Amino acid sequence: MDSKTNTILRKQSGAALVVALIMMVVITLIALASSYTSIFEIAISGNKRGKTDAFFVADGCINGIASRTATFDAGNFIMLPNSGTSINTNPNPPCGTGSVTALLNQSGAPRGGGWGDSVNYSYFFLDCTGHDTAGSAAKSIMKEDVMRLLPKED
Repeated sequence: MDSKTNTILRKQSGAALVVALIMMVVITLIALASSYTSIFEIAISGNKRGKTDAFFVADGCINGIASRTATFDAGNFIMLPNSGTSINTNPNPPCGTGSVTALLNQSGAPRGGGWGDSVNYSYFFLDCTGHDTAGSAAKSIMKEDVMRLLPKED
């Protein structure tokens, strides 16, 4: 009986090694695939964070320009008939730039305003660009039309 068992064991002497090597290769491939997926997802989330930062910088630039009444002072613009002229502003120096353009070719009340001819209307165009605060290539551009109402002088 012992000789039969020894004969069977001698015939299978390398099978365990081959199975173990195949299992090691499969486990290594799974580890490499998960590592690559993790690195890829980290890069995607970093790009998303950069774009979000740039968006909020541009939004803050628009709000900073629009909240200052001096931005819309006619004295800041060279008033040429039927042309837009710009002034540059920079409320967030490290990562946001903005400009205001007076739209001199627009006049009168806007549709649906309901104010009639009792006020003067001035139209402006705000243009702001925000960059990621971390210095990546992420950039966001916001544009907004603004109207200023002033009482008519009698």
